[in-house]
Amino acid sequence: RQSQRTAQKEARRERKEREKMARRQQEVEELIQHLEGEMGVLSERIGKAGEAQDMDQVHALGEEFSALEKKMQEHWAEWEELAEALEEDSVVA
Repeated sequence: RQSQRTAQKEARRERKEREKMARRQQEVEELIQHLEGEMGVLSERIGKAGEAQDMDQVHALGEEFSALEKKMQEHWAEWEELAEALEEDSVVA
């Protein structure tokens, strides 16, 4: 009887942890989408600055783009970790 309660508590804890990971994965997906939009806008601005031969602006925007690209990579890495963890949990469950 006690072991059954313990098992139920553990199952509930694991379910909550999976739900938390799934929510975080969704948040990360939304962050990635937002960053993709920002990067698209920056790409356009870089193109226009290049056409205007404003190399200072191209350089500054390029640095911004690189910073966003780094954030994007970090978010993708987190998303992949969460996906793997959720996949492992679903195989175990």
